[in-house]
Amino acid sequence: MKKIRLTALVFGLLLITSVFCSAQTAEQKNLYGFQCLQEGQADEAFNWFSAAAEEGNTDAIFNIGYCYENGFGVQKDYIEAAKWYKKAADLGHIMAKNNLGRIYLNGWGTAKDYSEAFRLFKEAADAGYQLGQCNLGNCYLYGHGTPVNYTLALKYLQLASGQNVPEAMLLLGIIYETGQGVAVDKKKAFEYYLSAAKSGYQPAKRTVAVCYARGIGVTKNLAEALKWDPTIDTSARPVYAPAKNKNNTQSAEQQRIKEAQLKQKRVALVVGNSSYKYAPLANPVNDATDMAERLRNVGFKVTLITDAGKRRLEEAISDFAEDANDVDVAMFFYAGHGIQVKGTNYLIPVDAEPRKEADVPFECTDVNRILANLEEARSKLNIIALDACRNNPFGRMWNRSAKQGLTMMDAPLGSLISFATSPGSTAADGEGRNSPYTAALLTELNIPNQQLETVFKNVANKVINSTSQQQIPWYLSSVYQGQFIFNPK
Repeated sequence: MKKIRLTALVFGLLLITSVFCSAQTAEQKNLYGFQCLQEGQADEAFNWFSAAAEEGNTDAIFNIGYCYENGFGVQKDYIEAAKWYKKAADLGHIMAKNNLGRIYLNGWGTAKDYSEAFRLFKEAADAGYQLGQCNLGNCYLYGHGTPVNYTLALKYLQLASGQNVPEAMLLLGIIYETGQGVAVDKKKAFEYYLSAAKSGYQPAKRTVAVCYARGIGVTKNLAEALKWDPTIDTSARPVYAPAKNKNNTQSAEQQRIKEAQLKQKRVALVVGNSSYKYAPLANPVNDATDMAERLRNVGFKVTLITDAGKRRLEEAISDFAEDANDVDVAMFFYAGHGIQVKGTNYLIPVDAEPRKEADVPFECTDVNRILANLEEARSKLNIIALDACRNNPFGRMWNRSAKQGLTMMDAPLGSLISFATSPGSTAADGEGRNSPYTAALLTELNIPNQQLETVFKNVANKVINSTSQQQIPWYLSSVYQGQFIFNPK
C-alpha cells in the first residue's frame, strides 16, 4: 500500500512539474534555469534552458552553449558549445558572438580562425558589449585577424576598462608600461594594474606585486608586494640578472629565492609514444622515461604514460588539469609524432589511423586542449615542451600530404611553449638513447639555478650545434612576471 501511495505521489509531482513547465513562458523558463544555475543545480538549469530553447528563446540558446563550454549539467564539449553559440549569434545575440569569437580565437574544438574571431568581436564591441570591446582591443594590440593598430587597441580597451573589465585594465597597463603606441608611463600603468587587481583578477594581483617589488610606477614596498602575492620574488633585479657576489657565495636574497622555489607546488604530465603501427619511433619512450625521472629530481610530482592511445592520452590530460589546480608550476612534456592540419597542432596517439587529413581532429589530440585545461586549472606558470615534430607518419596513406612539422601557436598569459624545431620543420628522433632536443633539455635541467628562458635558450644552442644547424628549436613565452628556476638545488 505504501509503495502504491509513493508511486502516486511521484507521478503527481511529475505531473505538477510538467503542467508548471508548460504554463511558463520561454522567458520565465530561461530565468528559472538561470536561477538554478546560480544555486548550483546545473542539471536542472540545463533542462530549463532546453525547454526555453525549444520555444526559440535566444538567451536560452546562448545559455545552452555556455553550459556546454563550462560543463554545467552536461559533459564539456566545445564543438557543441560553438554550435549553440552560433545559433544564438545568428539570431543577433551579442554575448554569443563574443563567446563564439573566443572559441575561434583559441581554437577550442575547432581550427583557429582569427579573422572570424575578429569579425565576431567587432560586432559585439560595436553593439556596446564590454567583453567584446576588450577582446577586440586585444586583437588590435596583437594583430589577431587584423593588422596591429595601437590607436584602436587603446580605444576599445579604454571603453572596456570604463565598464570595469579587469582584463582590459591589465592590457592597458601593459601598453603604458611598455610604450606600445603611447609614451611610456609606468605610473599610469601601475594605476591600471591596481584597478584590475582590486577586482580580484589574479594575473593583475601578481603584476601589482611585481610592481611593488621592483618599484615599477610606484615606490618600492616589499611588504605590499607580499600582501598582493605571498609567493612573489621580491628581488629588484631584472628577472634574468644574477646577483653579483665577489666571494662567489650565495647572497641572502639568492638563498631566499632558492627556498621559495623549493616550496613550490610543481606537477608534470610526461608522455612518450613510440609504438606506432605505421611509423614506429625508437626514442620517445626513452625520452619520456628519462624526463620524468629528471623532473622528479627537481621537485615535480610526475605522471608518466607511454604508448598511449587517444582515450588514455586525453583522460591523462584531464586528470593532469585536476592535479594542476592552483599549483605554482604545471609542465607538459610530449615525445612522439605530431602534425599540423589547417593551422592547428595535434599530438598523434599510437592507435590513430586517420584515412585522410579531415580525420585528424577526431583521431588525434589538439594541443589547444592542453592549454585550455591548464587555463581552467589556474596554475601560475605553464610550461609545454613538444618534442613532436617528426615526419608525418600518414603521408603515404593520404592523397595529399599535410604540412611538415608543427605550426606556430599563441602562448597564453603565464605560459611558455617550446618546440623541438622551427615551425614547418621536422626534428630528428636521434641515434642514441634520446632525441637531440630531449638530450639537451635533460642536460640543462641538471644545471642548478638557471632561469626558465635561459634553460630553453641553452637547449636551442645545444641542438643547433649537435645537428649542424639542421634543427633549430623555438619557444614562445608570455611569462613576464617573477622568476622560475627548474633546479634550485
